[in-house]
Amino acid sequence: MLTAREQEILNIIEHDPLISQEDLAGKLGISRSGVASHIHHLTRKGYIKGRGYVLSEPEFVSVIGSINMDILGTPSGDLIRNNSNPGAIQNSLGGAGRNIALNLTQLDVANYFISIYGNDMYGDEFEADAKRRAMNLDCCERTDQARTSSYMQVFDRKSNKYFAVDDMAINERMTPEFLSVYLDRINHSKLCVVDANLSVAALTYIFDQVTVPIIAKTVSLNKNAHILVNLSKLFALVATPKELKQIMVDLGQDQGTEAAAVSYLLGQGVKHILLFSEKTGLSYYSQDNQLHVSKGHQLVNVGGANAAITSVLVWGYLNQLGWKYIIQLAYCAAILTCAVTESVNPHLDLDRLFDTHDELFS
Repeated sequence: MLTAREQEILNIIEHDPLISQEDLAGKLGISRSGVASHIHHLTRKGYIKGRGYVLSEPEFVSVIGSINMDILGTPSGDLIRNNSNPGAIQNSLGGAGRNIALNLTQLDVANYFISIYGNDMYGDEFEADAKRRAMNLDCCERTDQARTSSYMQVFDRKSNKYFAVDDMAINERMTPEFLSVYLDRINHSKLCVVDANLSVAALTYIFDQVTVPIIAKTVSLNKNAHILVNLSKLFALVATPKELKQIMVDLGQDQGTEAAAVSYLLGQGVKHILLFSEKTGLSYYSQDNQLHVSKGHQLVNVGGANAAITSVLVWGYLNQLGWKYIIQLAYCAAILTCAVTESVNPHLDLDRLFDTHDELFS
């Protein structure tokens, strides 16, 4: 943690890396020995390295994935086929990649979100929301050539999904050529997180070229096969039990049980598997560990749960936490996310996460 004075010194050095300690002392109104002491502390904390005030690059992660406008329709009565159904229609920003990047931002994890969106009304809304919530958009590109991705789903009055339609052709523009621009930055990150909205070509490029651990989040039954191009490169897979079954079908494997399916994927080189269901809770598997968490909660919207779980997994890995604690915190993040209608709980931060953990696990 930086003091206010240390942060002030770092800001000056960022703008003038060759400034002398005498000049720093003059700018700050303190003695040269005082500056030397602060420089010493900054060096020990890792913010400055070597001579000449070379600033250390802060740890960050890369997130590559989709931006969506989610459109939710819920009838006020029984759903009648082939007829107009009175009810409520709600728009909210989503997209697996966007949700993960925003959750990471709220958890104070520096990240570069790599994505694409259209020069349209939904794009305007995404950009304004991202800037308001301090998301880093340095690696997001805006285009006139395609519409911002959108996802429309209709539920019955009991909140069971009836059908969904997505318009996500813009994601095809995240080609290997598009990604190559950011490859050096990705390989300087601590982790690379991808979602299955990316094309097979894009994911093949990522698995071939990215040298840091890769975490993949599934998105839908008909797209999750995209991530199967190189299972041995997956540090972690975040999915649902239903998606796991479909992945086995896509692989041509009839495993029968969840345990057998997990065993197969671990045998193919996946290091960690996290499965979340609103009915059964959160399960974790690796070659030498298995954990399960379920406390029983009323869930409003499970759509953003696995993005929250993925974000806490990243945060916990960066902070070198034990897997039991990570899974407990990830479950808390899922519960907090499922308690709101938005795909990202605007109040999900570290304080709320720790408070919820204390309530559930103390």
